[in-house]
Amino acid sequence: MIDNSTAEIKTIRLDCLPVLFAIIEELQAAAILDQLIPVHPNWAGELSFGQVVVGWLVFILSTQDHRLNHVEDWVAKRTNAYAACLERPVRALDFSDDRLAYLLDKLSESQTWSAFETKFNQRIIRVYDLHPEVIRLDPTTVSTYAMVDPDGLLRLGHSKDGRPGDAQLKIQLATLDPLGLALATLVVSGNSADDPLYLPAIIQVQASLGKGGKTYVGDSKMGALQTRLVLVSSHDYYLCPLGEKQLPAAEREALIAAALRGEERLTPINRERPDPLGIKPPLIEQIAAGYEASLPMRGESQGRIVQWRERRLVVRSEAYANSQAAQLEGRLARAEQELRELVARKQGKRRLNAKVTQMAAAEIIARYRVSGLLAAEVTTTKRRRKVRAYKDRPAVVRIETEISIRVGRDQAAIKVVKERLGWRVYATNHPSLPLTGVVLAYREQYRIEHGIRRLKGRPLGLSPMYLLTDQRMIGLINLLTIGLRILTLLEFRVRRELAAEGKTLTGVYAGQKGRQTMRPSTELLLEAFQGIDAVVGTHHQQPLSHLSPLTATQRRILHLLGLDALLYDNLLPYFQNLPSK
Repeated sequence: MIDNSTAEIKTIRLDCLPVLFAIIEELQAAAILDQLIPVHPNWAGELSFGQVVVGWLVFILSTQDHRLNHVEDWVAKRTNAYAACLERPVRALDFSDDRLAYLLDKLSESQTWSAFETKFNQRIIRVYDLHPEVIRLDPTTVSTYAMVDPDGLLRLGHSKDGRPGDAQLKIQLATLDPLGLALATLVVSGNSADDPLYLPAIIQVQASLGKGGKTYVGDSKMGALQTRLVLVSSHDYYLCPLGEKQLPAAEREALIAAALRGEERLTPINRERPDPLGIKPPLIEQIAAGYEASLPMRGESQGRIVQWRERRLVVRSEAYANSQAAQLEGRLARAEQELRELVARKQGKRRLNAKVTQMAAAEIIARYRVSGLLAAEVTTTKRRRKVRAYKDRPAVVRIETEISIRVGRDQAAIKVVKERLGWRVYATNHPSLPLTGVVLAYREQYRIEHGIRRLKGRPLGLSPMYLLTDQRMIGLINLLTIGLRILTLLEFRVRRELAAEGKTLTGVYAGQKGRQTMRPSTELLLEAFQGIDAVVGTHHQQPLSHLSPLTATQRRILHLLGLDALLYDNLLPYFQNLPSK
């Protein structure tokens, strides 16, 4: 008997989508957004505002692309996977660029966003059982392809990306140690000064985590007296190096001179370098030395006088000193080269007289900032040269002037300067943080830089932006910081579990299946789920279903994330009832 029945089969691409949806659902991001932003009366479709935001975040984290006009087509090929993960019908039109633009408008509203950050941060703290102690703050700039707006966010300013000619805006970010979790986001115009940005970010963090007992770490721009005063008033702590505005050059020189004269005993500062695989014992190395002084401080906050003692920690970093010394040697060498070229004779080069040569030498020394370290002595030599007769020209004696320059280094002055390189003066009101703890805490400022790199580069890809209105730029930045939190938490959970187990993870490096790691990145973890498909349908009116078998690495990652081992299998029954599109 010939079977003329046809099989209805559909392949549903899953990859890492179920993992992302499960992690975000655990944090209740959609529910919090839906509480704060009610659905518009004209809103169409089964998805809520928060669910569309979550679906967009999954697109961004999966594709490393934030452009609005790419989302609808991408979701159209995955509506079944989206519907199963969200447990409700999904249309590609739910993710049209018009709707996504509306989302950005809502996410840009400052009161709404502040309320969301507070609730979302508190949810994360509870779910992941975090104990906030150290918060890091740092601003960054983001360039765009839009034109400068003298009345808006996009301005010309000092670029932290080395792109001074581009219109830019500025972001102040606060993150939680040790995982680098974003806590607060502040977006301002690109020409804003850094100093006033710290206090609003601190206030937003305090709204989420409460006041008292937290240490806020930042660069010298956080050292503004008002910022320090507010933290002292709220019973929090600050840690930052002091710049010239907070510590005049004469006071800084006196602190360094006391150490150089031996009046203050320097304490060695050591650091442990653990073996990444935990096989070898940690390497102990001295990275700095320093001493501590104390200073009474006084200021007014909210109409009352606040007094406290500020600890000044005077530290010389070996790496910092070597770096500055190398820069100094480079400036000296370049200055010497240019000085010698002043009197070098070349075809077509105009010869300078002694006065002009001396002025040019002084300009070179000043430009390379080596005054007092490099001396240039210009001398003039006259000599008689006989010129033979030739045809009708008689023999003559010519007087020629030769300009020469002698360049010399003042080694004693250079030694004095090098002794003063590598010094930093840190300020803190923390009563018990030791000298070594201060230096190590500030040196870990790179943790916030890691988050900034993720936000601006891969995988979130904020820079450059393709939006034109300030409102939507702010909304996009806020949206991407939610994604940054997801990336950070996913990575943190896996690393914490690996550390607790004392084991490593293998199979996440392409082409190096046996390579072990205890600190896999989120990008590697998500990449490990690529290629998972579900095949569902009917044959002879009987349901068919098949799921790409999970590898040992994929199952292990699900375990480390605390997700159900049957996360993917549980979606199969739901696929049977989905439309065939």
